[in-house]
Amino acid sequence: LLSVGLIAAFVIFLSSCEEAPEAKFSYTIDASDAKMVTFVNETVGATSYIWQFGDGSTSEEESPVHTYNAGGDYLVALVAQNDQGISEPLIKTIVIDGGGGATVALPTINGADAICVAVNNSTYTSTSGFDVEVQLGAAISVFYDQAGSFVDVGAITVDAQSLEKADNNYYSYYGVGTTTFGSPTSWSVAGGGEFSAITKNVSMGFPTMQKITSGDVNTSADYMLTFTGDIVGADSMIVIISGANNVYQQTFPVSTGSYTILQADIANLGATETGVVSVSAYKMQSEMFGTKNIYFVNQGNVVQTVKIL
Repeated sequence: LLSVGLIAAFVIFLSSCEEAPEAKFSYTIDASDAKMVTFVNETVGATSYIWQFGDGSTSEEESPVHTYNAGGDYLVALVAQNDQGISEPLIKTIVIDGGGGATVALPTINGADAICVAVNNSTYTSTSGFDVEVQLGAAISVFYDQAGSFVDVGAITVDAQSLEKADNNYYSYYGVGTTTFGSPTSWSVAGGGEFSAITKNVSMGFPTMQKITSGDVNTSADYMLTFTGDIVGADSMIVIISGANNVYQQTFPVSTGSYTILQADIANLGATETGVVSVSAYKMQSEMFGTKNIYFVNQGNVVQTVKIL
């Protein structure tokens, strides 16, 4: 998931002023259902709200209850509005049913002994006069043994931010605050097992992403994927469309203009009010550290919530 999803900076494309509300919320995970979350809106002086739950779903309720379909780490954002303006989004990471890094997908790279990925992600939601972009940063890293299992390589940081190691030696970071990854991106790995210590400044930059403009997905016709401009500086990109029943995924070469997705490939997505179109663009480079081939990946994501018809 792109849950995922995530270093965070938030941009609101509507005017605001000093009297705009400050978004606040708390939440409780249900004791009998580990995927059900009750959100308590603690914002003062607001008249309307938008919630993004990190799984493509949204709500305009004041204090919604949301049930996730799968465990993972989800980034939940709340934006509040009154007559004076719109708040900055408040975002929190919620770990559902044991977590599992749901917000970032790990790319498959043949011949890699390790992969270090830095991600800048933009999620757009347009509801009831709001046009909100939430920019989220994240990082993931895995190191493989000869059997293909993840191994412990000690502490890992990216731009001085520490990645958390899961029990299966999957490293991840989901940011908070108002900082996104820039260039160069600085990686540091303490080392362990067959891997020596690594320090690397990655200066290749990030793909330039654009907002998706193609709108809702009609599964009875071809879908023309369009953007406000061209995606620039990427080696390849992956398009994912999530419906109620199925997920479409396809790799495309990066080009100019629109991308055609055939009706036969999306016919069985399943209708939903909370579908998601997600585009991930990758730029990568590899370097040998001793006998180990380490891939460094800069990834740009753009996500648009849509209806699947």
